[in-house]
Amino acid sequence: LKNERNKSSGPKKSEKDLYFKAHELACEFFEEKLHSTNDGKKVLDYLDRRGVKEETIKEFRLGFAPDAYSDLHPLLLKKGIPKDVLLKSGLVNAKNLASDNIYDKYRARLIFPIFNSMGKICGFGGRALKKDQMPKYLNSPENPIYNKSKVLYGLSHSKKYIKQEDRVLLVEGYFD
Repeated sequence: LKNERNKSSGPKKSEKDLYFKAHELACEFFEEKLHSTNDGKKVLDYLDRRGVKEETIKEFRLGFAPDAYSDLHPLLLKKGIPKDVLLKSGLVNAKNLASDNIYDKYRARLIFPIFNSMGKICGFGGRALKKDQMPKYLNSPENPIYNKSKVLYGLSHSKKYIKQEDRVLLVEGYFD
């Protein structure tokens, strides 16, 4: 009975599915902007200078958020993602929560999708691309599919290697 009560108090599967869908669609958007825009090409050059290989960019699904307030969220709304899911997921902000005045949270940032242990995108980290841009890293807030203390960046990609080598090295940061 206790397990049933705990299950019903958390988000329902259909609600979680909406969050996963929103994050997947956002990731596809960020990837497309990285590879098909002039500003995205500059970010690819930056990644090349940092020694990040093309196969790593693809494997970790790195992306680019353009410096615009309304590129991502209209697309997500059109694809059926409710405004409250966008707000709780941290993909958008609002000046006034009661109004429809929402805007894209990630702007002019290199995007690092955060995968859960099953390989589903549950959050994002966005690295500032302008010198005076704060904060340097903007991360997703906790939401129904993302708990910062339960998700280890890169684990979904490295599980098989950890098993093969029977060891692990933990480092801090997306580029480490």
